[in-house]
Amino acid sequence: MVRTLLDQNRLDEAVPVCRQFEVLAGNRPEAMIDCAWVYYRTGRFEAAEQIRTKLKSPEFAFDQQMLMAYAYIDRKQYDKAREILNELEKAHKGTAKGLKVQELLAEMYENMGRLDTAAFIYKQLVGDDPSRARAHWGLARHHLSRRENSKAIVHLIKTTELWPTHMASRFNLGVLYLSQDNLADAGRWLAESYKLNRADAGVLEQLGVLFEKKGQFGDALKYWQKALDINKKSEVARSKLKLYYGKLIDRAIEENDYARALLYLENAASVGNNDPRNLLRRGIIYRNQRKYEKAAGDLLAYLNAHPEDPEAARELGICYLNMSLFKDAGKYFERALELQPSYGMNYAWYAWVLEKTGNFCDARTAWSRAAELIKDERELIRATRRLASVNRRTQGKCDKVTTSEVDGAEN
Repeated sequence: MVRTLLDQNRLDEAVPVCRQFEVLAGNRPEAMIDCAWVYYRTGRFEAAEQIRTKLKSPEFAFDQQMLMAYAYIDRKQYDKAREILNELEKAHKGTAKGLKVQELLAEMYENMGRLDTAAFIYKQLVGDDPSRARAHWGLARHHLSRRENSKAIVHLIKTTELWPTHMASRFNLGVLYLSQDNLADAGRWLAESYKLNRADAGVLEQLGVLFEKKGQFGDALKYWQKALDINKKSEVARSKLKLYYGKLIDRAIEENDYARALLYLENAASVGNNDPRNLLRRGIIYRNQRKYEKAAGDLLAYLNAHPEDPEAARELGICYLNMSLFKDAGKYFERALELQPSYGMNYAWYAWVLEKTGNFCDARTAWSRAAELIKDERELIRATRRLASVNRRTQGKCDKVTTSEVDGAEN
């Protein structure tokens, strides 16, 4: 079982198996050779050394020397490693053991930065034995470093076939296909990467880019935010959120999740998002949380800097309406109407103020205009009901055409 896990590079799964096997194997170190490799490749050097030093029998000399060479490579004692591996290569040339020696030699050259030499050996290895996953992975990295993407893809795909839980090969395929705008294949490989590790910031960043390319900004923002939550230094997530944070806040507001919207707003500055509309957004959030005085302060400050914004005028009017400051509310609803006469909710809110101040005839006209212009079905039903109620209340009392009616007809 350990051999299968080792061959498939499923090292994290192999470690607990080896821990159990240590007890079962007793004083038979030969049964633990594969576990020594697992321990070395997962950085558990003391456990690996304990196994290696117990391999006294001549029949295990090859394994003992290979493990020793790997230990030297890890310590960057390349001359000692090369001496061992060169002797082993001569002794086992043309055999399965010889291929193992060549593969470890290639790893050593790769660690030394001699990538062309390593790639030359890896290429020979996959020619002799196409099932050598580590050689395919080494060649894939070599071609990636040279931007030979089509060649890299061939070896990356082969690596994924031989190593079913290897995330790095899948991630690199996802990024490569993403750079080619092949969104279907990019999505496939990034999804596989995500299944293997849902907390990898790099995968989350690229999933965000994938959804951005698809035009699904809500999903893109969700993954970028997750990436930044996991890694505060994530430059991709930070730059994207800086660009798109407003969409993230607006989405939360649309979903009536004001606590989340406020959290995003508070985090916006941390990624350098200083959009002036954030003041307006905070005012809207506070207004929906019924913190009318705080909302009015933000909205008034924003409106003073941006006097032509009808949404800010309307939101400020709503705050004053709920604070029973009807004169001020009416003033800002009138400004909203002036700036945006075709938006039905401006008339609806203005109608509420007119009702509160007893001006039911003008309220009737405002509700009538609201009913003509409102697109939202729920708000339209509400406006129609209010219009019917005001009509009953004003029946026969509004024969004289009001100034508001004339203005409404002109609009």
